[in-house]
Amino acid sequence: MWLPLTTLFHFGPLWIPHECFQSSLDPYPKIVVAATIASFVWHLTGEKVTVLTALDYTFASLWCICDVLYAYAFHDGETIIQVLYLNLVIATIHRAYESMKTDRECYVYNHSLWHLLSATKCLAVAFLLRCR
Repeated sequence: MWLPLTTLFHFGPLWIPHECFQSSLDPYPKIVVAATIASFVWHLTGEKVTVLTALDYTFASLWCICDVLYAYAFHDGETIIQVLYLNLVIATIHRAYESMKTDRECYVYNHSLWHLLSATKCLAVAFLLRCR
């Protein structure tokens, strides 16, 4: 049960004030909410390959793309590189442990730790993306 709960830490970036995200039409907060809810529900339902799988990965990908686009639109090249690097590191860690053949208990432990690392990455990127 604690695997779905670790997804909820991804709501963290919504608590950081963003002057860039003033418009109610801004997609970033909506993508954060959609990605987190999709992941939570997918893990809660036992991670069967369904439409929830596609939603989870689609919204996570959109979130990554949004990170890069906001860095490009509002910041310098250094911030873009930092955002790309952080997203690449977290994706690499995900691929590394996903490729390991482990039992369910080990998977739950690894994936829960990954959620916490990913949520920390999301907070770091959100701090980088705050408009100056």
